[in-house]
Amino acid sequence: MATSAKKLLSQLNSLNGKPLEDLAILPSDNPFEINALLFGPAGTPYANGAFKVRLVYGPEYPASPPKGHFLTKIYHPNVSLKGEICVNTLKRDWTADVTISHILMIIKCLLINPGPDSALNEDAGRLLIESYDEFAKMAKMWTNVHAIKTDKALSELDPERRSEVKLSCLTAQTEGVSVLGTGDVNKPGVHGSETAEGVPSIKKVKMAATTMQKKVDAKKKTLKRL
Repeated sequence: MATSAKKLLSQLNSLNGKPLEDLAILPSDNPFEINALLFGPAGTPYANGAFKVRLVYGPEYPASPPKGHFLTKIYHPNVSLKGEICVNTLKRDWTADVTISHILMIIKCLLINPGPDSALNEDAGRLLIESYDEFAKMAKMWTNVHAIKTDKALSELDPERRSEVKLSCLTAQTEGVSVLGTGDVNKPGVHGSETAEGVPSIKKVKMAATTMQKKVDAKKKTLKRL
């Protein structure tokens, strides 16, 4: 246990001075519980909201992965109504060298590129497949109702942590990119070919959802023939 705690502390210390975009580590009295604020990435329905996320490491760490939870309600196919997170890195793809920062970045990427094929929230997954625009409206509504407002979340951080936070929403606004995903389709970062750090854009998410819907329709036609 002591070795595991030292390993986690070392990972947290490595984040000092090297903050992750849209993420802020929160204080915790338990070395095996990592609490973080995840700010909704620019160009997603979650922009302008902040979500509390918790990673709980068990006694089997690093042989076994931590459990990931959203403490803030969020409308997302890969997050259950109880906040459980479905991501392969915390299951079959887990390896002992996966770090806290890696896990948090993967969770952030889930907000940019949700996966309806492995949905814990089946309603959200089905809506994403049927209509990305309708899914985005619902996700944005949940964000407005349940998420912490960005300004409020920042104000509650201690000055040192607040000064280190890097928000993609502010970058998007500075560059003239629509934060809510309604900007020019030719502008990169929201509807362009790729978002920052090679994360699939919303345009690609829509295309993936359309492709999946075609597969579902094809299966329905096959069943009708039987």
